[in-house]
Amino acid sequence: MKSREKTSAKYSARSKRTEQSEKVLRIHREKIDRALAEVRRQIADLEEATRKLSSEMADSPNGRTQENLQRGLADIDTKRSLIKIYEQDGADTEAQIQKLVPSPEQARERLEGQRRLERLAGERLEKDLQADRLLEMLSGVLRKRLELGAEMANLAASLDIRLEHDGLDDSRFKELLYSLPDEVSGASKRWLASFILGMPEGAKPYVVCDEYLEVRETLAHHGIYRAGEPIHLTEEQARELLRRDRPDRDTRGDWLPPSIVTLEEYQAAQAEAKKNGIGVDVALSLVQWRYELEEKKRRADLKNGGQMPVPITQLAPYDTGRQ
Repeated sequence: MKSREKTSAKYSARSKRTEQSEKVLRIHREKIDRALAEVRRQIADLEEATRKLSSEMADSPNGRTQENLQRGLADIDTKRSLIKIYEQDGADTEAQIQKLVPSPEQARERLEGQRRLERLAGERLEKDLQADRLLEMLSGVLRKRLELGAEMANLAASLDIRLEHDGLDDSRFKELLYSLPDEVSGASKRWLASFILGMPEGAKPYVVCDEYLEVRETLAHHGIYRAGEPIHLTEEQARELLRRDRPDRDTRGDWLPPSIVTLEEYQAAQAEAKKNGIGVDVALSLVQWRYELEEKKRRADLKNGGQMPVPITQLAPYDTGRQ
């Protein structure tokens, strides 16, 4: 089995497409494993049943018992064949997963490409800064031209020269001046911090509580996070993921609990996990479960015309509600 080679702490070792492919394959592998466990359980039950039937045949042979015994043995053979199919499917799926792991050569090529992408982004930012200087210069030239136009208009008036609409050819330059942005590099710097460094301006740390969470891919991260992993988001990015009543696009009339939690909620989940001897991922799922209960109660209260005793935004950050 190949081991994953890290390209750099700064860059994502794999793309979002690759992570998505592995996610699909691992979900399929989990289904295979569950199916295998179920078939093996069924075989164990059938073997126990056939042993009893064999014992009955030895003590008191009869046609019905013989028929049931043969049917049971045939079922065992069928399920053993099914196990071989599942095992082969599992092996093929695992082989596909391993193919997604980059070789050392592929990792080096990806690292070189990522470094080049960052260099190009830096060079482009220099052009944006140069554009800012040119904008400032152009704005100054246009303002000076408008000042000269105003002086010309005053002189024309003193000479009793009647100017028609835009007689001094000023309007197109006014429109140009007013259309110019104050600067362009500010947004470029924010994009650079977000896409290249993976740290949007004003981002705060959160922790993922969904089994899988997909966000925008950047050079620093492939964009797929798993439960318990830290994630940095701006307030705007986090707002929707923190909602306790997000509509579920896959179903009608249902909603989703928060996909992320604050650091305080995560630390509380860690303490609860340690106290009860459970995994942090389980504790995080309990956080979501508790929020689901609160949202159900809130909706029921609103439907019945009642009021919630405590606004949902004032609820304690962590409380499973289970005794």
